[in-house]
Amino acid sequence: MTKIAIVDIETTGPRIEEGDQIIQIAAVIIEEGRIIQEYNMLINPEIEIPFHISQLTGINQEVVLKAPTFKQVAGLWYQRLQGCVFVAHNLALDLTFLKENFALHGFETFNPPALDTVKLAKILIPKATGFNLSDLSKH
Repeated sequence: MTKIAIVDIETTGPRIEEGDQIIQIAAVIIEEGRIIQEYNMLINPEIEIPFHISQLTGINQEVVLKAPTFKQVAGLWYQRLQGCVFVAHNLALDLTFLKENFALHGFETFNPPALDTVKLAKILIPKATGFNLSDLSKH
């Protein structure tokens, strides 16, 4: 049976092309309807975390200074997510950041089947007042 990885990342901003970096990765791995693993890791972006991002995520420069860089954990995360259906809320951001970072560190074949829960919510709950996680949880 297929494993599912429900993934969320936090970044220094939304623009990888402008140098934004991953600051946290979390994943829940599900197999046969059961959670088999849960992961949560801070990542040192090696750049300054903007104040508004710290306010939004609760992650500041001080807490990531001792965290590993993505380069140090790329292989670990590649292994964790390999062979899984990749599920994320706003898939384009999370998957793009991971694909780009994996490729940068020698893992160029990361191209999992993927599902965007924003698109799924728009199909299943078309009358929701909004499609961010807060709005959907209130619905």
